Amino acid sequence: MKSPVMIAMCSIIPGAGFLLLKQYKRALAFGVGVVGLWIGGFVAVIASMPQLAATVLFMARVLWLVQLALAVQIALTNDRLGAGPLVAPRKKAASHSLPKSLPRSERAFYMTRELLRTELAPGERVIKSALCKVSAPIWAGIIGAFGSPFYCIGMTQKQLILIELDVLMIPTHVIRIPFSEITNATLYGKSDKHLELEWRAGGHLKLDIIRHYRKQVRAIVATVG
Repeated sequence: MKSPVMIAMCSIIPGAGFLLLKQYKRALAFGVGVVGLWIGGFVAVIASMPQLAATVLFMARVLWLVQLALAVQIALTNDRLGAGPLVAPRKKAASHSLPKSLPRSERAFYMTRELLRTELAPGERVIKSALCKVSAPIWAGIIGAFGSPFYCIGMTQKQLILIELDVLMIPTHVIRIPFSEITNATLYGKSDKHLELEWRAGGHLKLDIIRHYRKQVRAIVATVG
C-alpha cells in the first residue's frame, strides 16, 4: 500500500500520484488538465496577453493543488480502510436527479437524503441529514482548504451514518455509530457553526457545518448529545 507521503511527493508531477493509486482515468484527466493549462498560459505570454496568461496560470496552480490534495486524501483513506475501522461505500449509487417540482430550499436536503439512502439497512429511515466539512488547521493553508473531506451525516432511528466525500464529492467510506457509542456531540463557535463528535472506538471529528444545515445538526445533537 502506498504511503500518503509517497503519494504527495509523486503528485508534484500532475497525475503521477493517481498512477500509483491505480486510478488511471483521474491521472489522465488531471495530468492533461494541468499541463494543458500551463501550455495555454505560456502561449498567452508569448502572444502578449498578460491578463489571460495570469488567469490561465492561476487556474493551473489551483488544479495542481486540487489533484495533490485529492491524491493524498485517497491514500489516507486507503490506509484507514486497510486497517479495518472503516467500511467502503456500497457499490449501488443513489439517484441524484432532482424532481422538477422540488422547492429550491429543499434541494440540498434531498441530495443528502438520496446519498444516505443507499447505506440504509432494511427498516431504517433518515430522520435528519446534514453536510459538513472537516475543519482544516490554519497552517494547512490552501491544500487544507481543498483537501479537507466533506461528511454527509444521517441520523436514523438508532445510529448516525457518516459518509466521507472526497473533494469531487464522491463517497470514499462509511462510518456507522450507534447512539450508545457516542461519547460527545457538541456544537461550538459563533452561531453553532462547528461540531465536535467523539465515539468509543476512538473516533474523533471536528467539523465545519455548512450554513444551510445548521438547524438539522442542532436537532441531531439534541438527540444524541
